[in-house]
Amino acid sequence: MSEPNQPAALFGLLLITAVATASHSKEGEQAALTEVERCSAWLAQRTSSDPPAIEAVGLRTICADLGSGMSREIAQRFVDHINRIPHGHSPQVVVRSLGGEVDNGLKMGEAVLNRGAAVHVFDFCASSCANYLFLAGSKRYVMPDSVVLFHGGIVAQSLLSAELSDAGRAKLGRSLERQSQFLKRAGISADFFETMDGLNAEGVAARACPEKHSIAAVVLSDEKLADAGAHVASNMGPQSQDEVERVMVRYGMEESTCFWR
Repeated sequence: MSEPNQPAALFGLLLITAVATASHSKEGEQAALTEVERCSAWLAQRTSSDPPAIEAVGLRTICADLGSGMSREIAQRFVDHINRIPHGHSPQVVVRSLGGEVDNGLKMGEAVLNRGAAVHVFDFCASSCANYLFLAGSKRYVMPDSVVLFHGGIVAQSLLSAELSDAGRAKLGRSLERQSQFLKRAGISADFFETMDGLNAEGVAARACPEKHSIAAVVLSDEKLADAGAHVASNMGPQSQDEVERVMVRYGMEESTCFWR
């Protein structure tokens, strides 16, 4: 007599399991959000005179306040932190950085790629931070009043410099190959850095920022980033030239910055 009731009982069990799974997933998302907020609070209370630091928050979130100190030691600490996040948890990285040495930036970006980490920019992420941490993110977020500042990477043209020694040229060649593989893995246009390198070429800057005589850094619009393969999940940063300049003054970086649509 119990057999006709079995499908209903099974359906009830599946429904309970589905609800429990959905609830667990939602709780996980809320926990991750809370960890990002805790990272933001930690970053907000630090000053520009504080040394570079990396902190773990919760099970899967890393707070990285790097200043301009992407040293070999800091890069290794970052890799160690992200690798300690248990598999099955999607890592989140909240970062503030002015950049640093290329190979150390690549090492950190490769770690982000390896773990499929999401990247949240707090205040600013410039130079090697933009090139290698932000571009590596499985999801990319720009927090309020925050900017991602590009000013180019290493390019093949650099190999022609007469100032390079043979050893330096060989090292640069290895970095270029590593960067090429990084861009491929991240799904970013292969000529991304050549495009950045050409921003000060005759007439290029004038088309986007006619009031600028030269460009030290570029904030790319979401559309430009998407064209390069770097889709942004959420961008609460400045969305115009005036807004970019306001934020740059706030952070004491009054350099010639262009908002590139």
